[in-house]
Amino acid sequence: MTLAELEHQTHIKRQTLRIIEDNNFEALNNANYAEGLITKYANAVNFDAEQLIEAHREEIPNYQNSINASIQAFKQEEKPTYRSKSKEALQLLVVICGVVIITAIIWILAVLIF
Repeated sequence: MTLAELEHQTHIKRQTLRIIEDNNFEALNNANYAEGLITKYANAVNFDAEQLIEAHREEIPNYQNSINASIQAFKQEEKPTYRSKSKEALQLLVVICGVVIITAIIWILAVLIF
């Protein structure tokens, strides 16, 4: 079976299939999906997925370590600072409302007087 046929059958990118065939599991983009990708690959080539996973258990990235590393990186990130809201927009709104109200009052008085 060629890589193109395998890619079509498994819907796994050719680059990822090469990584699996080369047993370079550390190069997989997402350690959380490593076992699933290997299982899908093994089923496509009629090989026992559990046997393949057990044979390469030490090489497959541990998703728990990946999760812990992500949590640690998130905790160490600097929190974003938030700007205080600009009061210019509120001041402009108050001025516009004031002008509209004064114009309405003058217009009403002009209609009543004349």
